[in-house]
Amino acid sequence: MVWNTADTLFVRLSGNSPYQLTESHAYAGTTAPGGFWTFPAQAVHDPYVDSFTYAFSLTDLGTNPGDTLQVAGHAFLLTPSYSFAEVQGQLEYKVQPCKNAPPPPGKDIVVFNDINPFDNTGMSNPNNQLMARNLVSYATSGPRGAGTKVLFDRGRNSICGGTGECSDSSLSTFRGTIQGEGFTIEELNSTQVPSPP
Repeated sequence: MVWNTADTLFVRLSGNSPYQLTESHAYAGTTAPGGFWTFPAQAVHDPYVDSFTYAFSLTDLGTNPGDTLQVAGHAFLLTPSYSFAEVQGQLEYKVQPCKNAPPPPGKDIVVFNDINPFDNTGMSNPNNQLMARNLVSYATSGPRGAGTKVLFDRGRNSICGGTGECSDSSLSTFRGTIQGEGFTIEELNSTQVPSPP
């Protein structure tokens, strides 16, 4: 199976059950491939796997949407009863345009319709703490890359403001995680939806 995103070509090699991959090789380029031992992408699978996906940078391949690539795959396979097989294949692939590429870090808006991952109970989960760190700490160009503060908006008559569910004490672990990444927190408590910056 071969497909691409805006910047990456993927080549997935799979065995038909009960065969599993023990070693695999993949090639993508603008010229015809040589022997499988020359393929730039190679892996030994221990334990054996049903499928394995290789990723090639379209920039490194020097291709754009509409360009044609030569793609090849090769694998050694084995069954649980030690039946051996060797397979290989080659095809031409036309790089597809991707109109809905995700924005780079810091150029997007993330909306959560649930406060629970961020309250002290939710933040006892290390994965939620990691998510909080990833929401504020990332590498990007422009003003957000140099930002030093996080805006908290619990205004507009939010229900959690009246119940205490989103009080500073209920969000102390979340706030501490953000501050631990070197950010200050600025309170907005807006009365209307502000215009995006």
